[in-house]
Amino acid sequence: MKINTKKKSMKRILIGLMSFGVIVTMVSVQLPTSTYAAKLTRHKSYFPSSAYGLNAKQPNIFARKLNQNPLFSAQLMSPNGIKKIYGLNGSNGGTGTIAIVDVGHYATASSDMHYFSQFYGLKDCTTGNGCLTVHECGVADGCTTDTMPSSDSQNWTLETALDLQWAHAIAPNSKILLIEVPNPNVTNLFSGVKYSNTQTGVVATSMSWGTSEFPDESTIDSLVFTSSTNKYFAATGDSGHTLDINYPAASPKVIAVGGTTLGLKFDGSLKIESAWSGSGGGISKYETEPSYQTTYGITNTGNMRSIPDVSLNSDPNTGYPIYATQNNVASWMSAGGTSIASPIWAAIEANSVNGFSIGKLYADAKSVPAVFRDITTGNNGTCGALCNAVAGYDFTTGLGVPATYKY
Repeated sequence: MKINTKKKSMKRILIGLMSFGVIVTMVSVQLPTSTYAAKLTRHKSYFPSSAYGLNAKQPNIFARKLNQNPLFSAQLMSPNGIKKIYGLNGSNGGTGTIAIVDVGHYATASSDMHYFSQFYGLKDCTTGNGCLTVHECGVADGCTTDTMPSSDSQNWTLETALDLQWAHAIAPNSKILLIEVPNPNVTNLFSGVKYSNTQTGVVATSMSWGTSEFPDESTIDSLVFTSSTNKYFAATGDSGHTLDINYPAASPKVIAVGGTTLGLKFDGSLKIESAWSGSGGGISKYETEPSYQTTYGITNTGNMRSIPDVSLNSDPNTGYPIYATQNNVASWMSAGGTSIASPIWAAIEANSVNGFSIGKLYADAKSVPAVFRDITTGNNGTCGALCNAVAGYDFTTGLGVPATYKY
């Protein structure tokens, strides 16, 4: 794998749709060659015309050489460390199934999950033991046929690895459903989300990608985010405050997940947590303010939907170890960005006592504020009140970060 040490923009947009960030560190092992190929037909979509042509750009990869395993990296999170920081210890380890929707075929998903789980002493999760299921979408029929996409032609392996491994790390007793679509067209991605609605036992679906808003996105709200038992989570992006926020995070039916940065003590425990400068946030152009935000009482919204709803550590400087295989080379890497906060919040849903809706989060924040740790320092831009973390809700970290799994 080529190591790129040049800093680049975290934003990746190609006609509007983007996948969010990954930072890489490496310890490598050569693996046998495997090839996958399939002929795919792009399906005629029922989505609004303004969604056509929106694509996810191949994610930029930020990398640096690391000649040590994650246990010797003081600033890397471990599953136990994250659980301790966010009050997630003591749960039953999750129930139901967490769905992950990503692009391209991750051929070594099962073996990489096995190694990651073994390294951290987690319950094993592979296709062989039934914990991990991989559904390769036949997009011509709306994702119902299990049709093998081409191998990771879109280079989303790192994105998929972090989604799978950290959902499992936080909810090791939950099953994982990986839904692979063959290309980053928005209609295909949302077909993957619709497929998750049809699968028995799915309690949460994570989407670590997004598009710039478009005028009739509310049509997708009503077509895709239709389940009362499957809760939807989406990363808000890694470009800080913007006047053009990301969809589906902007949907009032989706829990939008922003980012924070951690200050750690020498023993790895929490010293301080602040807003991360890259945390996506702002006010929707097209989605009106949902009742749960109106009741909570958010100011300066112009009666429009605001994001994020919640947050979690996303700063690459206090990143998360992942184990992934690219170009037949298996490597330990460090990941950051709101990409990783979304599947962790989906895993918190799987761990929660009775499950939670987006409305319940806002109601709990008013009536039982101790379920969140309010983030009151830091910012995601230079726009004053709209960019600063403050007491209560803010457009950088939302309601705050989890302080428990008991929602």
